[in-house]
Amino acid sequence: MHRLQKSSLDMKNSTELQRHINSVIRQRKAFTRIFIIAVTVLCCACGKKADPGLPIARIPEPPRQVTAVVRAEGIHLVWRAPDRNVDETPLLDLAGFKIQRAEMPLDKACRTCPREFREIFDYPYTGQRGQVPEKRLFYYQDTALSFKHLYTYTVRCYNDREHLGMPTKPLEVVWDVPPAPPRALRFERSNRLVRLFWTGSTTLTDGTPCPALEGYTVYRTMTRGVYSEPPINQELVTDTSFEDVPEKLNTTYFYTVRAVRRVEQTLIESLPSSEIEVAYLDLQPPSVPEGLTAVPTPQGILLKWIPKLEKDVAGINIYRSTQHGGSFVKLNSQPIAENSWIDTTVQTGVRYIYGITAVDRSPQANESPMSELVEVIYRLK
Repeated sequence: MHRLQKSSLDMKNSTELQRHINSVIRQRKAFTRIFIIAVTVLCCACGKKADPGLPIARIPEPPRQVTAVVRAEGIHLVWRAPDRNVDETPLLDLAGFKIQRAEMPLDKACRTCPREFREIFDYPYTGQRGQVPEKRLFYYQDTALSFKHLYTYTVRCYNDREHLGMPTKPLEVVWDVPPAPPRALRFERSNRLVRLFWTGSTTLTDGTPCPALEGYTVYRTMTRGVYSEPPINQELVTDTSFEDVPEKLNTTYFYTVRAVRRVEQTLIESLPSSEIEVAYLDLQPPSVPEGLTAVPTPQGILLKWIPKLEKDVAGINIYRSTQHGGSFVKLNSQPIAENSWIDTTVQTGVRYIYGITAVDRSPQANESPMSELVEVIYRLK
């Protein structure tokens, strides 16, 4: 009996001891939490910021200036790389672009419905690492297309750590049958003006009648068959002719023209017309020299004239004849850059008739008409 009472007492004491231990543990945990909070508050009071949480992954900003040029060859996407990350730090580790596309038949297109994008191309960036991307355009041509479809594109950047940036604003493009290309492209030249003429498009590429065209685009290049620049017309050409004044003389230019139709808000260009070559030579001669005078001197006959102010004038040619209506002979072998010259081959008592022309610096050495003639007898007083 005594043993049973002692055992019950021991069990009771053991239970109370365990409760006491658990209470101490709880108090210590509470004290630890209070201590941590106190340290955090103290650090903040000292001007030290606590860790706001997990760091945000550094990702590139979306690509810039994304546009689409729609031609018979396909949909050409054009964009520029960003130069910063979303946290405003310089983008120094651009690795590439992800091009994504959603599509739906045009007659079932829902403009307000969510798009199901899928990746159609991984475009690697080959520029130098450790510096912001080059300021140039990037191109991608999508040719896996079906007529009468609405295509929506986005472009995303990713860096060397394969962190994917935010997508660009969705770009909607309609793809449909392009018009047939213009025919019989030709040109006329008048001084610096180049006039282009062509026969307009009347059908689509499938042979069906062409709806009303929006107009035409004109392309010019200095490399045969390479048309990487935008069209030279600011607005669509609504006629079948166009006038151009190229920047550089003595250069060969090449031209093509494309017809353009509109489907909803998308302009679709045809294949290019046949290419023409224009040798854009400087054919304009300088103006006629003025103020020619001839004076006998002991050294010969001194010729003087008013200097030419035109920048492309290489110099003056001097011509001489000994009789009215006779032929003139050029006396100088190279254009004379000065505004005076002495004819030392004259003979006393002989009548001489002089005229001068101006010559430009072009490969053609365009020469002006002859100046007013002057007549003089070489006789010294």
